[in-house]
Amino acid sequence: MKKRYENIDLMKGIITILMITAHVIQFFPSNQTGLRIFSDYVNLTTFSGFLFCFGYACQIAYFQKQLLPINRIFIGFLKILIAYYISAFGFELLFLKINNINTLLSVLYFERISGYSEFLLSFVFLYLTVLLGGSGIKKILTNNRTILITLACSLALTYINYKKISVPQLSPLIGHKQIPSFPIIQYFSYFVIGAFMAKNKIVFNKKLCILTFLSSMAFIIYWLLKDKLPHRFPPSLLWIIGGYGFIYGYFLFSDWLSKKQFPLKSTLCYIGQKTLSCLVISNLILFILPHHIKKESITLPYFTFCLITSLLIIGICIGYNKIKTMIMKIVYSR
Repeated sequence: MKKRYENIDLMKGIITILMITAHVIQFFPSNQTGLRIFSDYVNLTTFSGFLFCFGYACQIAYFQKQLLPINRIFIGFLKILIAYYISAFGFELLFLKINNINTLLSVLYFERISGYSEFLLSFVFLYLTVLLGGSGIKKILTNNRTILITLACSLALTYINYKKISVPQLSPLIGHKQIPSFPIIQYFSYFVIGAFMAKNKIVFNKKLCILTFLSSMAFIIYWLLKDKLPHRFPPSLLWIIGGYGFIYGYFLFSDWLSKKQFPLKSTLCYIGQKTLSCLVISNLILFILPHHIKKESITLPYFTFCLITSLLIIGICIGYNKIKTMIMKIVYSR
C-alpha cells in the first residue's frame, strides 16, 4: 500500500494485535476485572474498526474508479469465503471436536455459524454486497443527504424485532436473536463513514470529533449507570454507536503514527496488511491450545501468560506470512 495509506495499515495492525490478545484472554478466562474490561473494549471496537478500514479501502481500490474492478472484488470474496470455512471447520473439528457429518454440512451452507468465525462470514456477505451493489454504494457516497439517510436507516434497524428472523443464513446480514452474529446492515455506518472519509480525504474534523466522542460517551454512561454493557448479540443502538469515538481515535492516532518513524513501524504495517491470515492462523492456534494447556497448570502470572502467548501467536502469524511470501517468490521466479 502506498505511503499515504500507511495510516490504514497501521490501524488494522493495532486492531489485529488487540484482537489476538483479547482472544487469548477469552480462551483462557479469568476473573480479573481489568482484563475483562479490556476484552469487552476490544469486542466493541474490533469488527467496527475492520469495517471502517474496509470501507476506506473500498473507496480507494474500487469506488473511485469509473468501472468497478469486478474481478478483484470477486477474488477478495473468494479469499474471505475460504478463510471463513478454514476458521469455521477449525472451530468445529479442533476446538469442539465435532466430527458429525450433518453438523459439518450445516456449517458448509451457513445454517450453523461457528464460534470466532462469525465476523468473517459477515465480511463474506459484505463482499457480496460490494460485488452486486457497488454501483449503488458509489451513488450513496456522492451525496451527503443520501449518506445521512443511509446512516439513519442502518442505525434505526437496530430496533427491529429479531424474534421474527428465523433463518440462520440471514444472521450475518440482518442479525438473529439466538445466533451471535455481526449483521452488516446494522454495522453499515462504519463502512460508509470509512468510505466517506477516504473519498473526501478527511483526517481531523471538529464536528466529527464531537459527534463520535458524544456517541462513545453515551455508551460509557450507560455502562456505568446500568453496570452492564449494551446488548451485543444482536447489536443494540448503543453498542453500534459506542465504538464511534474509539474508532475515530484509532484513525487519528494511526494517521499521526504514519508520519513518524519508530521501531517496529514496518512490522505493525505488515500485520495490518496480513490481517486476514493473522486472524485465521491465530484462531487455529487458539482452537488447539486450550486442549493442551489447562488453566490450572499455568504457573506464570495470568497477565504475563496472556502477553507471552499473544506475542508468540503474533510471531507465528508473521513468520507464516514471511515464509509464504518467500515460497511464492521462488515459485514465480521459475
